[in-house]
Amino acid sequence: MTPISREAIVEEARRWIGTPFVHQGRVRGLAVDCIGLVIETGRACGVTAAMGDPAWDFREYGPMPNAGRLLSVTESLLSRVPVPEAAPGDVLLFRLAGDPQHFGIFAGETVIHAYQRFGCVEHRLADVWRARIMRAYRFPGVM
Repeated sequence: MTPISREAIVEEARRWIGTPFVHQGRVRGLAVDCIGLVIETGRACGVTAAMGDPAWDFREYGPMPNAGRLLSVTESLLSRVPVPEAAPGDVLLFRLAGDPQHFGIFAGETVIHAYQRFGCVEHRLADVWRARIMRAYRFPGVM
């Protein structure tokens, strides 16, 4: 697998900014949800060794995902890293309403994510968002 740079991941995620939020959306400029942003960013960057695996197009979730299933799939596809060691291009898993249920791509001082009311946005990783970080993950093959 050819290594991919963190900058390429962040740059690709930024290309999705402005895409409206649609549950299970996967089309830049038209529709995306939080895991769709992660999946399609990974696909575009070629960082996912298992892209042929149907698990990479994970759609077995409702608007309020099953926490156990979400964690199981995430742990099987991405490499977990300690949250303090997260670097740009890594994937952050956030708690909302106490449960793990929202993903974003870490861009240093900011996070890029598809959020229900706002679509795909980038904003400062303020304390309220930092407090919600539950886990951090790395795509396979990222330098």
